Amino acid sequence: MNEPTQQQPAGQLEDDRTFRLLVENIVDYAIYMLDPDGHIRTWNKAAAAFKGYSAGEVIGRHFSIFFTKADQDAGKPERLLREAREQGRTEDSGNRVKKDGSTYRTHVVIDAIHDDKGQLIGFGKVEHDTTLDAGAEDARLASAERMRAIVETVPDAVITINSKGIIESFNPAAHRMFGYTAAEVIGQNIKIMMPPPYHDEHDGYLRNYMQTGEAKIIGIGREVTAL
Repeated sequence: MNEPTQQQPAGQLEDDRTFRLLVENIVDYAIYMLDPDGHIRTWNKAAAAFKGYSAGEVIGRHFSIFFTKADQDAGKPERLLREAREQGRTEDSGNRVKKDGSTYRTHVVIDAIHDDKGQLIGFGKVEHDTTLDAGAEDARLASAERMRAIVETVPDAVITINSKGIIESFNPAAHRMFGYTAAEVIGQNIKIMMPPPYHDEHDGYLRNYMQTGEAKIIGIGREVTAL
């Protein structure tokens, strides 16, 4: 049993235990310590889940084992430690290698850790698996591209505006209907396509809709005269 000492009071021991339990049981972030040369000193459950290694398999080994062969040959592990040592911290996103040889996408933050005298005693490493995030982003981009293709080919005019009424997109059907090219109207207020009295009233209608969310004029779907 660890007895409190003059250097480490009972309250601090309890704080240390609580912090250790917190780090060990975090599931979304791999958190582990490296010595000044990059050898692994601690290992939490998330790190084991991300990478497939148990603590016994990696503690004492150099953290470069998680890098791809190309990154190892390029000296990336050493470069990241050098940046953290010189700047206090560094960040990196890229592929890392699991125990079974498969790769995953990750975002890493490395902080240099110093003692009370300012001596470097190691590095703290926090890592988040962004593989699912990357997949979601790919799906979002694919969906946006499908939507863009639909908007570009539908026979109806489709115009999008921002909250101030400024035109942000203008499809080919809108060009055929209004006579403007997209380059001529993007960045202009939608009012250029409205004759009086709609031209003068539009800002008030839009402002009311943005402030209240109530579909009185804008948002109800109605016939208007365009210019």
